[in-house]
Amino acid sequence: MGLRYEKHFERFSCTNLPLLRKLLSELLGMFAFVLIASSTVASVTFNKDSSDVFTNSTYDSSEILYINVGIAFGYTIGLYTCIENVGYLNLALTVLFWCFGKMKWNDMVVYLSAQFIGAMLAEACIYGLYCDEIEQFKDNPMTSLIFSSSGNSDPFMLAAFEQFLKTMVFTIGVMAVIDEHKDKQEDYPLNTIKPSKSFEPLMIGLVVFMVGIAFSHYARFYFNPLQDLSGLIFVAVASLRISMMWLIGQLIVPLVGCFIGALIYISVIENNHQKPVVESTREGEELKNVLDDGSTGNLPNQ
Repeated sequence: MGLRYEKHFERFSCTNLPLLRKLLSELLGMFAFVLIASSTVASVTFNKDSSDVFTNSTYDSSEILYINVGIAFGYTIGLYTCIENVGYLNLALTVLFWCFGKMKWNDMVVYLSAQFIGAMLAEACIYGLYCDEIEQFKDNPMTSLIFSSSGNSDPFMLAAFEQFLKTMVFTIGVMAVIDEHKDKQEDYPLNTIKPSKSFEPLMIGLVVFMVGIAFSHYARFYFNPLQDLSGLIFVAVASLRISMMWLIGQLIVPLVGCFIGALIYISVIENNHQKPVVESTREGEELKNVLDDGSTGNLPNQ
């Protein structure tokens, strides 16, 4: 017996429209991620005492830990929502995988469009929910952190370098988690180090958490270009304070860090995997032995 709602929804199914299915999946995943991440920052910011919000422009260690837990689990939930996709809810990773030939051009466009729309919808929900508080505390730089990352230091290079390190380590961690060749190594004592597909989002969320708590002093919290771009639109709408110079740190530096991290992982780890040629070598040896013996025994299947 089918579920009661199936007959009402099956007419709207996009099973035979793979691009639409990818767009909807990535959009919902990005929406869930940004909604949880931004709501966590907003909850911490506006749960402070009013005088503290006006006078203090930093978070203490417990608040940073709380925020990064929310961001990491939000990312995990978002990835579980769109588990069949390879956009990974991040512009830098999406562009990287397209450049490396892991996805087609039309897939990349679909993923990036879905990420931007999903982030915009989530930011709109946050803005509507906290519009009164945002208006009250709009002169405080902490309020802009709800929507977008920001440099916490006057020396721009320090914040940009931290953002670079953050995205580089994040990319290395993601590529280590999704590396399919780890399970194909012969006589490798750690051949079970790669998690199963069902645990990949959880492990990537753990990577986000560890990177977040390790690098959250100069460049705050987010390192997702499209999330930042959508957030900047609402920063402008709300007339919040933010350094325009930091636009480079939000949009360009994560791309550079992502590509450098990928190149490091490929050159140091992925390029040194054993090549899966063991079976073909054995078949060649068997064929050579048969020919040398001059027998007409059973040849290996071609």
